[in-house]
Amino acid sequence: MTAPLKLSQLRHLVAVVEAGTVRQAAKSLFLSQSSVTKSIQQLEEAVGVDLLHRTTHGVTPTAAGRAIIARAKAIEAELREARNDIDNILGSGTGEVRIAASPTVAISLLPRAVLEFKRTRPQVSLQLQEGVYPDVLKAVRSGDLDLAICLVPEWVEDETVSFEILLRDTVAPAVRVGHPFERQRMKLADLLSADWVIYRRGQSGRDIFEHTFASEGLSLPWARSRARRSPACSRSSNAATT
Repeated sequence: MTAPLKLSQLRHLVAVVEAGTVRQAAKSLFLSQSSVTKSIQQLEEAVGVDLLHRTTHGVTPTAAGRAIIARAKAIEAELREARNDIDNILGSGTGEVRIAASPTVAISLLPRAVLEFKRTRPQVSLQLQEGVYPDVLKAVRSGDLDLAICLVPEWVEDETVSFEILLRDTVAPAVRVGHPFERQRMKLADLLSADWVIYRRGQSGRDIFEHTFASEGLSLPWARSRARRSPACSRSSNAATT
């Protein structure tokens, strides 16, 4: 490296990669395209390697670019924490906390928690977004998120993040009114013949669904439909039968 890196250059690189094009990044940064382009070129000259793959369809980061972006996000997270620390020292009670919550948490636990938090710390800004495990782990590790509150199928061993159990939830299938299974006491094996509406693969609700049957030594039931978000069912359910 022949020159010191500037924080503004790192921010411009992250913005361009997230936007996919220099034009969109410049628009979000309220800068001209030429100034953003020049900033990234200077950053590439400073590190001595290309950070972006440039095509007619947009840009993607090179291996070096991905490494720089990861560090840039970590730096931003540390700066945010530094601002929060200074606010605490000054007693201003301001700052920012970024939180992701799974859909179930967002409609059950989070609203009351946010109200209580804002009552005691009215000057702190909360940035809330929806996210599910394990998708949120990358953002927590990089510092894009300060914390995530999500359902997990079982205890997680991961030395890169800190986990804390807030509560143990229960899951229950939901059926329509008048369904043959309504108000019946049934074993899990009795539900194998039902048509299920479940989460798409990769969401924590789907993991819990699969883990529940596997722990009983049962094969998975056939699913007619897969939902990208929570199926329309009662609270704390992770699957629904039709």
